[in-house]
Amino acid sequence: MKRNHSDLFLSVDYLEQEISPRLNELHDLVAKSIKRIYDIWNSELNKILPDIVNKKSKEIAGDLIKSIGSNYVLKDLLNDRKNVIRKKVEACTRNHTDHIYSQYRRAFITGQKIEQVDYDKVFNSLLKTAQPEIARILELYTELQKQINEKVKSELLPLLHKFISNPYE
Repeated sequence: MKRNHSDLFLSVDYLEQEISPRLNELHDLVAKSIKRIYDIWNSELNKILPDIVNKKSKEIAGDLIKSIGSNYVLKDLLNDRKNVIRKKVEACTRNHTDHIYSQYRRAFITGQKIEQVDYDKVFNSLLKTAQPEIARILELYTELQKQINEKVKSELLPLLHKFISNPYE
């Protein structure tokens, strides 16, 4: 390709030399952001969850930010799907705390007040604290997407079409 189709080679080489390292940079940024979001969320949940259930902060934060599980919210954060995130945050929190509250049913019956989880407060706090990391990821992704689209659509695809349709040119 380098010898026979230098313009195609240069276009492909640009992708390998310039875009590929940036894609690795994006991958690393996402991994680091996930870790930071987990740490921030664990800390936030420790502060805002009622004392009776705040020991579940690590598990809740982990379930929300780790990709295995139905309550994974990173893709929803990246796509700004707040209603979906809200439902997942509440479902995950309930999943980890309802059994604790059920153990204290007698306290409810006898009139003792036990602080309940404020799901709006939890959702708003988690959403707010994740925003800087999400913005960082989206900024790099948008920049990369623009570069890739420009190079692939305007240069690489036409060259590929040209050489595939007439390989001996």
